[in-house]
Amino acid sequence: MGVLYRMGGSGNYPRQARLIGVPLIMTILLGIVAGWSWWMLLSFGLTIGAISTYWKKKGSDAKWWNWALHGLGIAVAMLPYAIGVGCYIGFGIRCVFLPVAIMLWSETQGNAVVEETGRGVLIGITIPLLLI
Repeated sequence: MGVLYRMGGSGNYPRQARLIGVPLIMTILLGIVAGWSWWMLLSFGLTIGAISTYWKKKGSDAKWWNWALHGLGIAVAMLPYAIGVGCYIGFGIRCVFLPVAIMLWSETQGNAVVEETGRGVLIGITIPLLLI
């Protein structure tokens, strides 16, 4: 997922690599592991929306709170899935961990490739929390 997240932000590939690719991989992984549910479609759509914004004005630099909101939005987008399958504990942990991790990662990395790839990896490695 790190590669897709980076590809969508690089300018060398369509933006949809990030916008659709990351939520699609999340949905497929959860579907394979936890079983398919229509709740996943709602979370898929919400994740597309959350990934598409850094919660800032266009042309301005992202601040620490923009990164935290970005992570929180991506985490909260899985609320329909959590409700549907009853995995509230893991969902809650992810809603605390992901904003902090994305904010810390984005604020400490100077290389755009490493920064964006890392954000995608953080999104991916927190998926198992949704099974708790």
